[in-house]
Amino acid sequence: MISVNQAKKYCKNYTRIKNYEKAVKDPNTKWDCHHIFELECPVIKALVPDLIAYGLYYNRPAEELIFLTPQEHHKLHADINNRFSGKKHSEESRKLMSAHGGNAFRGRHHTPESIEKNRLAHLGKKHSKEFGKKVTERNIGRKWFTDGTNNKFCFECPKGYRPGRSAFNYKSVVKQNAKKTLCVTTGNVFNSATEAAQHFGLLEPCVRRAARNNKTYGVYNGERLAWRYI
Repeated sequence: MISVNQAKKYCKNYTRIKNYEKAVKDPNTKWDCHHIFELECPVIKALVPDLIAYGLYYNRPAEELIFLTPQEHHKLHADINNRFSGKKHSEESRKLMSAHGGNAFRGRHHTPESIEKNRLAHLGKKHSKEFGKKVTERNIGRKWFTDGTNNKFCFECPKGYRPGRSAFNYKSVVKQNAKKTLCVTTGNVFNSATEAAQHFGLLEPCVRRAARNNKTYGVYNGERLAWRYI
């Protein structure tokens, strides 16, 4: 199916647009009308605003248009706009990403040299007086409110909150809610996912997610580590 009113805006003889018959005969999918010049304009690097400005967007001949399914239309633009389209990771990169749960940069930290370099770069620097004044003016009238666990700094008291600010000990709450975690691959049992992550040098959130869904995460001695709660 197609939107006739939309098609008429682009071309009065919309029945002559390429793939018109396929689009009309498809009762389940609404086909998009695509301007060929959006990606292949011989005059300008055309975006929709450019085509409108040059008078090349509405009331065009059928030869400049084509009906595409939403999937085809999206993929066409995605392939052109994505500079990584068609490129693949090397085998080494794929192994590294697999070991880190799909992200090669997870679990990595700055080197001591980088930390020291950043510290020296910001040493002695302070916010300007103008910035401090803006922050002060922005916070005028705001107060702290708490529900006993969470704190909010806002102008009005949220529902379920009261004036004040509570000290929330995140580590104690996590410790109370800790679950025994089993590494199925090695047979090791840990008191929590945090302990398991520290033992294998993995990311705690990823271990928790893998244990919750009975999936694998991380590699040890060439084997994928399977996790579950007990």
